[in-house]
Amino acid sequence: MSLHAVSESNIKQIPDMNYYFISGGLPSNYGGLTKSLLLRSKLFGEECNQNTFFLTFRFDLELSSKIDELYNNAKIDKKFTSVINLFDDFLSEKTNGKRLYDERIGLDQIKKQAGMGKFAKTVSRLFGNKNNEISVVYYGDEKTIRYVDYWNDKNQLIKREEYTKNGNLVLITHFDVQLNKMYLQEYINEKNQVYLDKLYVWNNEAKDVQLSHIIWYSLEGEIKVKDESELRQYWIEHLQNENDKPKLFLVDSRPQDKHVFKVKKSPSSYYGAIIHNKHYGNNKYQIKGRYKEVFSQMYNLDAVFFITEEQLEDFKLISGEQETFFFTPHTIDKPLNPDVLNVPSEKYKAVIISRLASMKNLIHAVKAFSLVVKEIPEAKLDIFGSGEDFEKIKKEIEDTKLKNNVFLKGYTDNPDSEFQKAWLTISTSHFEGFGLSNMEALSNGCPVVTYDYDYGARSLVTDGVNGYVIEQYN
Repeated sequence: MSLHAVSESNIKQIPDMNYYFISGGLPSNYGGLTKSLLLRSKLFGEECNQNTFFLTFRFDLELSSKIDELYNNAKIDKKFTSVINLFDDFLSEKTNGKRLYDERIGLDQIKKQAGMGKFAKTVSRLFGNKNNEISVVYYGDEKTIRYVDYWNDKNQLIKREEYTKNGNLVLITHFDVQLNKMYLQEYINEKNQVYLDKLYVWNNEAKDVQLSHIIWYSLEGEIKVKDESELRQYWIEHLQNENDKPKLFLVDSRPQDKHVFKVKKSPSSYYGAIIHNKHYGNNKYQIKGRYKEVFSQMYNLDAVFFITEEQLEDFKLISGEQETFFFTPHTIDKPLNPDVLNVPSEKYKAVIISRLASMKNLIHAVKAFSLVVKEIPEAKLDIFGSGEDFEKIKKEIEDTKLKNNVFLKGYTDNPDSEFQKAWLTISTSHFEGFGLSNMEALSNGCPVVTYDYDYGARSLVTDGVNGYVIEQYN
């Protein structure tokens, strides 16, 4: 399989439907899964003139600014693609509200009160002003309020108000001063209405609070549910039934399967799953936990899409032959431009652009580079990305005394430039769905040295031609 470039000649007419591409959230520094989803949205819109919806479930203070950034950077086309969210576009809209949040203080007044000195606050109290103490935390610009904490006269936290970057109050958390734990969260819409409550109770075994239940103040009255999963299912059901236009609900993220596939399909709806990552555990007949929902709902799915032929064949070992299985390789919007081969590379420089996650196994990349440095002391490795393994990788760099050779560079919004400057990229993952980063590297003329993992290593890399495929963990 080679790199697949977008062109009118290889795109067939697709049905006139609403296409819902479903992910849990919209991360700030997104990886391959989100990137492929965004590329697909652009492809469906710009090449096929179809409306697509990037559907997200998680409550996110920064969602609006993330969406603006995607549009401004042309990652998605506003003409065809809408990013919609469970809280912002459904729960907060389809409500009569429990009450108006009358306790609200203006942001200017909050900044003024938070900025008062201790003497001024003491004088204010002497003259009968009983305002609670206020502390403020800002976003990175140090100007925009992120949240405001309210304290009683015993210096106990009683309430927290959380704001978006646009200055909209969206969440109030109330605290039990005895436990110093939250007991109630009130969600606020643009009309200043409380549209949803989350209630918490103390759990003696866990020695912490846990969610008791959720109340949504819907247009039809109070709806009480045990968790957010039920709310997500309400939304999917609403989207299915709001009109008769055919709709495809396409799930990319396995944790979201249960929220979608358990909803009874309307006559105009179709369900599909895209398989991005390795589905089996210790052997090819052992299903990983997060994939059990796909296998149990196989009868309910209208299509299952695989990005490598190898994984499609492995899936059949468990499920048998299915007419709903389709091989649809990753598509990128640019073929290799020969001009990039003339971009000067930095001598002895390697690059990795990846989430810093355990499945990416970047500790091995650092260990391998310690062997390189013994042969080529001036060799450099730049690692771009963020994630939960940052500290582990940093420690490995220190332990192997590579602080002058291996560098954690953070997130980059220009991977093309980094690949073009490098001699090669390294991929040491435990497993991959396909390895979109490797695809991007090759489209920029950057050779790939990769472990032979499942799946996609040999689909992209030919030994001695555009890189090398190495026995895994060697």
